[in-house]
Amino acid sequence: MKKVLVVDDNLMAQELISDWLITSCAIKVLLACDVSEALLCLEDNLIDFIICDYEMPGGKGLLVLNYLKEKMLPIPFILFTGRYEVEVPIVFPLIVLVGT
Repeated sequence: MKKVLVVDDNLMAQELISDWLITSCAIKVLLACDVSEALLCLEDNLIDFIICDYEMPGGKGLLVLNYLKEKMLPIPFILFTGRYEVEVPIVFPLIVLVGT
C-alpha cells in the first residue's frame, strides 16, 4: 500500500485531503502539522509521495522540498497554498503520480 505524507498546519485541510486519499485511492496517510514533524516522518518512514502546504508556522513547505533535494530522495511532491498570490521558485521538476 502506498504511503502519502500530508503536511499542513490546518487540521481541516489535513482531514479533507486524508479522507479523500483513503476512500478514493486506498492509500495510507501519515500526517504532519509542520516542517519539523514532516522531516521526522521522512526519517522514520518510506514515503511514496508528499502533499505539502506552502506556508506554515515554523517554516515554508519549500524546506521539505529542499530536504528531499539535499538527501536526493526522488519522492513526488505537491506544494499547495490557500493564498491568492504566491511566487514559488521551482527547485526541480515536480512529478505527481497518484493511484499508480
